[in-house]
Amino acid sequence: MSDKKDDTQYVWVVTERGKDYENFLGLEDEAGERFIPVTAEKDQALILLGRLPNNPEVQRTVEAMHREQIGEAARDDGFALYLVDENGKILERIAGSAAN
Repeated sequence: MSDKKDDTQYVWVVTERGKDYENFLGLEDEAGERFIPVTAEKDQALILLGRLPNNPEVQRTVEAMHREQIGEAARDDGFALYLVDENGKILERIAGSAAN
């Protein structure tokens, strides 16, 4: 039995913590579809985090999550899940659909 994990099954997501809540960063694409952006690498997520508008009432961090876990959470909340680069450019739809 191997203890080795498959890093391709994990993505990095931006979380937001306010006074009374914690959730994933949600955005909207040009067509109005709501999505949660995730990156393949931690460094990409940190660069993306630095490019977001500052909001002093929200603390943002990045964390690794399994693709299936974040995909399920996104679908449950009516969001798609997009893989993006450090500039926020959409590379791939991971979960969800325009019909959601």
